[in-house]
Amino acid sequence: ASACLKELGTDPDLVIAFVTSDYGPHLKALIQTLQIDGHVATIVGGSASGLAGVGREQEQISGMTLLFLKMPSTAVHVSSEIGKRRGADAAVVLCNPLNVSFNSILNDWNEQLPAVPLVGGSVTGGPDENDLFIFTAEGKCKKDKIFVGFEGGVRLEPLVSPGCRSIGKPFVITAARGNEVLSLGQREPFTILEEAFESLGEEMQIEAEGNIFAGLAIEEEIDEFKSGDFHIHQIVSATLNDGRLMLGAPVRVGQTMQFQLRDPLAAESLLESECRRIKDKSGAPFA
Repeated sequence: ASACLKELGTDPDLVIAFVTSDYGPHLKALIQTLQIDGHVATIVGGSASGLAGVGREQEQISGMTLLFLKMPSTAVHVSSEIGKRRGADAAVVLCNPLNVSFNSILNDWNEQLPAVPLVGGSVTGGPDENDLFIFTAEGKCKKDKIFVGFEGGVRLEPLVSPGCRSIGKPFVITAARGNEVLSLGQREPFTILEEAFESLGEEMQIEAEGNIFAGLAIEEEIDEFKSGDFHIHQIVSATLNDGRLMLGAPVRVGQTMQFQLRDPLAAESLLESECRRIKDKSGAPFA
């Protein structure tokens, strides 16, 4: 905390913290340390099973990662309600996936504040439900989500690198219900999934086990789809008697869908190109 304060050179306006689940019982002491040694007033954070720091990322460890932010021209608002974010130019949200659906948060946000960019996600942690939590300077939150609104002074640039490459062919969803894909191009979705899997070499098929996802086209008016043109969603389950697939997001008739294979090289390449694009457009980020 002292080192972060020294590097920032002034008292922070906001600290975003992620801690591994074993810090759960010690949050009060941790927060007090940040307040005393880091001069921190506003804190938001959550549990995490992996930590990303400066130049490195680690999983299955014990530790924390801290982001100290000084934003002199920006008003920072923290609350658990979307309605209180009116006036914000951008926001970050953290939620507990055991208690709330992230898709429901996005749907409510887009309905109430459609022009305001929102980034964030569900916290992770250990196997026990008490190992997942979100917190503020007051300690663990009893609410299931936290919004941090930024008003004036900063611009938030979303960056997504899904880490997948397309396999098989794109098909139009011809029947759907809720999160279920009932028909792809008038055929059973599971049959098309099998064909995409079989199109891979034998060695690649071994790596593909558990690493195939569904991609829903971001824009439909594209002649030839490529990696990065799809929102990536988990395939939750398959019904073999009629070939239905259930995804981790709602689907609708008319959407283009193509199966995706997790690919670290594709993720790195897309991440680098997106970073270059944002830097060319907006300059180097301050955080």
